[in-house]
Amino acid sequence: MEEYLKLVTGGRGVPPQVVHELQQRYAAIGLRDTMTVADLREWLKSTSTNGWEWSATNGWVSASQRRAPPLGHPLAYLLASNFLVPMRLPVEV
Repeated sequence: MEEYLKLVTGGRGVPPQVVHELQQRYAAIGLRDTMTVADLREWLKSTSTNGWEWSATNGWVSASQRRAPPLGHPLAYLLASNFLVPMRLPVEV
């Protein structure tokens, strides 16, 4: 999130409390960039959304590894428009 905010602010840093607040707001609606497979499954149970698919790296799933169901899901739009820029996960931990 910090990297994205630097892009939209012309390279200026954003206070850590602002980054944290935005991360919390995105997480509250299930849009965390990177989450564990277990957290993703738990979140999906709490929603009425079906049809999600994903691949994982070392038990973690980044936003780019999730495939939302059809019907123009907001996550697909946010990723396609580069509003959300997924973090790269290391192959080995």
